Amino acid sequence: MANPLIEQAMNVIDDFEEMERPSLWIQMRDRKKVAAQLRDRVNNPFLIYQGTSGTCGPASITFEIARANPLDYVVAVTSLYNTCYARVRKWVLIPCNDLRKAPCPLGIAEADWIILASIRDSENWFFDVESERDVFASGTTLGEIEDWFKNAGYTDVQKNQIYLNIRMNTIPNLRESLTIIR
Repeated sequence: MANPLIEQAMNVIDDFEEMERPSLWIQMRDRKKVAAQLRDRVNNPFLIYQGTSGTCGPASITFEIARANPLDYVVAVTSLYNTCYARVRKWVLIPCNDLRKAPCPLGIAEADWIILASIRDSENWFFDVESERDVFASGTTLGEIEDWFKNAGYTDVQKNQIYLNIRMNTIPNLRESLTIIR
């Protein structure tokens, strides 16, 4: 049986691709390219990739949203592309003007950069994620990731932070995580 959320997400992508409206992302104008990238990610969320941008925190929640609710994921990316505003349940994403004018980093798909950078930028009140010189801007704390998941509507969010002996804790934590997401 087909997943209705995937079917709905694909319909949103089709409508998005046919729009005549220009992108508000100054250096990302190829709507068909972004649509193709979205289709690929709806079919395989493991394609979501932050490259060397340091946006692994935003990538983790974007992956989960795309995996669990591809419609929410597609609506968020297409809304950001069209209006520079997206809402994922009670979580509001509004990238700054500087980010919208910046180029997409090499090696990162535009569909990924739009949402990953928007997540990070929406939560930064001081740092510029689009600045290659600002190494602090893209970093994410576990507390922020926890808050983002809650804002995105997840109700059973567990933060398991490893401070000491990463070798001893990594494998058991990974196994526990795999049993939780099934």
